[in-house]
Amino acid sequence: MIKSKSKIEYKTKQYSKDDYWFIYDVKKTVYRKYVEENWGEWNEEEQKKLFKDFIDAHSKEIKILMVDGVKAGFFHGKSIDKNNYVQRNICILPEYQGKGIGTTILKRTIALHKDQDIHIRCFKQNPVFKFYKKMGFEVVEELPYHYRLVLRKKEK
Repeated sequence: MIKSKSKIEYKTKQYSKDDYWFIYDVKKTVYRKYVEENWGEWNEEEQKKLFKDFIDAHSKEIKILMVDGVKAGFFHGKSIDKNNYVQRNICILPEYQGKGIGTTILKRTIALHKDQDIHIRCFKQNPVFKFYKKMGFEVVEELPYHYRLVLRKKEK
């Protein structure tokens, strides 16, 4: 059991095939507005194809967030080599946002990967961008719809 800054307790569990549509729905809920702002529409058929590719590539990395036995979101990341860790998603359903869960996940990631540069990407419009900057991440690349950020490992 892990406590967020607002004392919400959550657990994590490994992704299973039973979580497939839950994760799709979370991504749709959290990212749809950014997709529509950038590309004009949410094409359900195309998004389901992209999602299948996403699950095929990342299912082993995905952790489901559980709050009081209820699925509240998911996150995943991966070391790509000894010097670099990529945090790919921290997706939390709106009713669980703003309660410190995402902050706790990111702080734990930073602590666990303190000997690696931590990379993250976010939509330019996503308010979480300001939080990442506050946490010490710097923009290393501006893409058409995203920022790529990195938190450099602490030199000893």
